[in-house]
Amino acid sequence: MLLTGIAGSEESVDIITDQAQRLTSQFKNSIVQIRVIENKTNKKSSIGSGFFISQSGLIASNYHVIASVVQNPERYHLEYVDYQGNTGEVAIVQVDVVHDLAIVKSDFKPEIFLSLAKESVKQGAKLFSFGNPHDLGLTVVEGTNNGLLENTRNEKIHFSGSLNPGMSGGPTLNRLGEVVGINVSTAGNQISFLVPAKFLKNLFDSGMSQPDLVKSQFDQQIENQLLSDQKVFLSRLLSRKWSKESIGNIILPTDLGSEFKCWGDSNKKEDRLVDSSLTQCSTDDNVFIDSAFSTGNISYSYRHIMNRELNQVHFYELYSSYSRIVANNNFGNEEYVTNYQCHSDFVLIESKHWRTHTCVRRYKKYAKLYDLIMNTVLVSEKDQGMIVTLSAAAVSQPMGTQFTKRFLQEISWQN
Repeated sequence: MLLTGIAGSEESVDIITDQAQRLTSQFKNSIVQIRVIENKTNKKSSIGSGFFISQSGLIASNYHVIASVVQNPERYHLEYVDYQGNTGEVAIVQVDVVHDLAIVKSDFKPEIFLSLAKESVKQGAKLFSFGNPHDLGLTVVEGTNNGLLENTRNEKIHFSGSLNPGMSGGPTLNRLGEVVGINVSTAGNQISFLVPAKFLKNLFDSGMSQPDLVKSQFDQQIENQLLSDQKVFLSRLLSRKWSKESIGNIILPTDLGSEFKCWGDSNKKEDRLVDSSLTQCSTDDNVFIDSAFSTGNISYSYRHIMNRELNQVHFYELYSSYSRIVANNNFGNEEYVTNYQCHSDFVLIESKHWRTHTCVRRYKKYAKLYDLIMNTVLVSEKDQGMIVTLSAAAVSQPMGTQFTKRFLQEISWQN
């Protein structure tokens, strides 16, 4: 029985290897390297991968592979290099920043192009990822489909293969040679992620009914995608009944949804002069816009402080130092965002006084979008403090207002 098991395992490995060889031989001319070229030096600035999805020369890739050309077309342009070393320029046709996808167009008319899988592949199935890691040439990586990531805002396929820089935008195929996902990122140690092919189909279908975008229209398309994504997500959050938890005397919303990952810590020890605890919850899907700008994160945190032996002056000083902490879960330089404009006010929540400090900054390229941060600090208690911080990126004013109001309404007090 043991010998039979070993022989069967070796035969299975041979079959898998044969599949990789067959797929490579069949589709190697359909997979290309995407190069971002700096205009002044005419040298490569960055590289990624892509693959032909139509006989008309359309190539699919990741948005983050070509983002610098979208954001700075005066500095960069795009080229593709096929398996035989042939090169050609490509123009950007459509982008989807939320799902990190792009379609570009070349003048080359391929004899063979890749087809998108019509059905999702079963968990445990063998997959084959193609790309150009570290500018080393076409590479195939075998791995296993571990299904869709759970508890995340945007669907991704968990792929147990070692994707490396330069493979972004390349295709991952099933044994039939159909594209089931697009290489997008890795967490190392054979933990990688793919964008499901259905999102590329959506982008392709929408592009077929529209003229190719000119450079001046990309900002509007990106703004619309960010607005739509956050509106859908926040509307879903606001429609839910949030569960509550008690921290000290304060009842606070918790478990806003499975999209949030939460962490906690405390320092409750006998020799401490104050007890403190910290709970932090955040979504983990940032939207990449440029190397200097990512957005889309939503987070909230609770810092609770209970005085044990400090005098009032020292407790107030400690509490004030905590309340000045401002969270910001996305980053953007002055090219993309204005400075924060802040406003403070006092609110009464069930006879307890709180101070709110709200800061908002506007997006320069996407005028309907804002980042907001709200710190809400309990000020009516002598020996107890609570700092509630809420942060939301890439929201419209109406949705941001609804979200912050709902959050404050969920706070209550118990004796």
